[in-house]
Amino acid sequence: MNKIPNRTYNPVHTYVKGKTFENIFGGISESQYGSIVHMTYLSPEMEYRWPWLKNKWVLSNGTGNVGNYKTLKEAKAEALKLWPDCWFMTPAQSRKRGEC
Repeated sequence: MNKIPNRTYNPVHTYVKGKTFENIFGGISESQYGSIVHMTYLSPEMEYRWPWLKNKWVLSNGTGNVGNYKTLKEAKAEALKLWPDCWFMTPAQSRKRGEC
């Protein structure tokens, strides 16, 4: 049996949230337009295929990458261009609100 090596992954750094709407349970839900991930770890295959991603901030719309940016500030600015009414939430803030 092969052991899976201990790996470090790139967790979501920032959620890109948006408009609220009434859900079927009678509550209020928020749209999640995407997320921003800091690519500090690349697997060997990723290093080979996409070496330019190392240490970039990747903005995703949930179905694919929108762009790769040098700073978190640049990624947030692009998100605001795409979704003018969006706002940002860290995973810690999301957990504190009981959303995870």
